[in-house]
Amino acid sequence: MRRKCSADFTALCRTVTKGIVEDLKRGRVRRWSPPWQGGEHPTNARTHRMYIGEINNLILACARSDAGYKTNLWLTARQAESMSGKVRSGERSTTIIFGRSGGVGGAPGFGMLHRVFNVDQCVGLRPGPA
Repeated sequence: MRRKCSADFTALCRTVTKGIVEDLKRGRVRRWSPPWQGGEHPTNARTHRMYIGEINNLILACARSDAGYKTNLWLTARQAESMSGKVRSGERSTTIIFGRSGGVGGAPGFGMLHRVFNVDQCVGLRPGPA
């Protein structure tokens, strides 16, 4: 029996791949350079930590480009609430992967999917302690 996380991860990979293929079919092909270079790295607006992992960077860069967000700052709905703000009604999240690689002795790692929003999708955010 497959675990739900594994199935969700597989679905996320299919979604990312489908988006790339659709862009290629539409002729949206151009010389690509990582948009997070030069200070544009996707960053958590609450913790000020940069998102890691090539897949997260790709997912967030594509979401930002497709939606035309002005910032590269992201957070969960709960983090927005902790900053006295909220996600605007009707906004759609972007799914990323939070995980750890294997531990000592070849122990398996783990991965969880998180839904994040760009700060452009939020209202009333006030900076708070990280």
